[in-house]
Amino acid sequence: MGQGEPATTNEYSDYYSSNSEFTEQCNNSSVREFGRIFLPTLYSLVFIVGLLGNGLVAYVLLAYQRKTMTMTDLCLLQLAVSDLLFIISLPFWSHYAAARNWPFGEFLCKTVTGLYLLGFYGSIFFMVLMSMDRYVVIVHAVTTARHRSMRVGMALCGVIWLISFCASLPTFLFTQVKNESDSFTCKSTSDLSKGTKPSD
Repeated sequence: MGQGEPATTNEYSDYYSSNSEFTEQCNNSSVREFGRIFLPTLYSLVFIVGLLGNGLVAYVLLAYQRKTMTMTDLCLLQLAVSDLLFIISLPFWSHYAAARNWPFGEFLCKTVTGLYLLGFYGSIFFMVLMSMDRYVVIVHAVTTARHRSMRVGMALCGVIWLISFCASLPTFLFTQVKNESDSFTCKSTSDLSKGTKPSD
């Protein structure tokens, strides 16, 4: 190819080959077997550490900071509750990853998936709220001091929980247990929640 000549597609065939090499790697049984061991182990470790850590944070804030709770403390408490909702679902996903079967029925399928996403979205939105609160405290400390009351904080937390619930509502509504090749799967039929669950 000379200088200034446009490239042809033949020169890039290595990059855009329709070779099934990648499909074979994804369908490899050794990868699936590794996932059956690795994912339950990972989910179990996250569950144990998350339960202890977030439980301790919630206990300390409720036992020792209840009367003097600041906006930051309130956000930390809500973040701990969100994380607890998230990790409560992990033992179910751990079993599902190991057994490749959902034996818990449709009600728990909807509930566990919904709680997983409620905690997921809640954690994200409460971290955003904490970041915005820190920005306001540092940059606009004088002008916003009177607006940072507990009543405003509780209202903001209520709005965050409502947004999180609305974001996870399609999963509560559209998750189903399906019988696929002699095993039951817990999957969402909604396009809005695909790719956010550990089972996807």
